[in-house]
Amino acid sequence: MFVGVSFLQADVIAAYDTNVAVPGLSWLDHTYVCVDNSSNCRSFPSGSATTGGSVVTSGSATDSQVLNSLCYAAGSMTYLVQGVCHQHSNRMLYPINKELDSSVNGYSTSRWLYGTYGTNFWSIYCNY
Repeated sequence: MFVGVSFLQADVIAAYDTNVAVPGLSWLDHTYVCVDNSSNCRSFPSGSATTGGSVVTSGSATDSQVLNSLCYAAGSMTYLVQGVCHQHSNRMLYPINKELDSSVNGYSTSRWLYGTYGTNFWSIYCNY
């Protein structure tokens, strides 16, 4: 067992989307993911919104799936080079076999450019 993580009682990993609040980019959606029933959220790039929006997809998660989700969130990714927030969100959803869907504005374009998980996803190894 991983030392210091026995406090994790998360049972849901959920992805949210919210409209980008930048003039000229309002046709895009920003996405982020929360674990532990919305009390532990991650976004990309760091510091971008982790509140508001609507749940796009979610799924039940074991403690090891939560640890893997957080591990993938910490994996190195350069914004606009290896992906954007959509790919980061999918990395966190990967342990529960979920991904964003076509309701996320701009996702089909980012998926075409960077793939589902970003261009360097398979170089990251998480196995808790």
